[in-house]
Amino acid sequence: MESIPFTVNGHPVEVAADHPHLLSALREEVGVTSPKDGCSPSGQCGACTVLLDGKAIQSCLVSMEKAEGKAVTTLEGFEDSERERLADAFASTGALQCGFCTPGILVRAKSLIDQKGADLDRKTTAGRLGGHLCRCTGYRPIIAAAQSMHAQRDDWDAAVHARRLHDF
Repeated sequence: MESIPFTVNGHPVEVAADHPHLLSALREEVGVTSPKDGCSPSGQCGACTVLLDGKAIQSCLVSMEKAEGKAVTTLEGFEDSERERLADAFASTGALQCGFCTPGILVRAKSLIDQKGADLDRKTTAGRLGGHLCRCTGYRPIIAAAQSMHAQRDDWDAAVHARRLHDF
């Protein structure tokens, strides 16, 4: 049987080529459960969002051929400090409810902050998060969480850098 090699959260994997999409391979064969299947293969809900070579994308829209040789990062692959910062921002703004869509939204939020940096504004945040369906919270708290993370980015990056230097 043909297999497809790629990396998941920094670890090389090979999966069967017969998966209908990357989401299926991640959940069924690799055992990564943060990307959720809310609508596959339509790509309408955003619950399966992952980073593919650093770009946020719905994994139910990625064929196995397109995943070959690529780097996939899921919420599980974020540094502990980054996940903690995301959780704190979302909890402090009330942007968490059932949690089904949350991992995909967190991946998108991190991608936006990493991509836009100081240029990230509320309008861009709202537009890019519009591809995620959240039936519990609504978007105001989610946008507020992303904005609060962006506003604290420089302070957070300095603290993480200082912590890493201390660890050596």
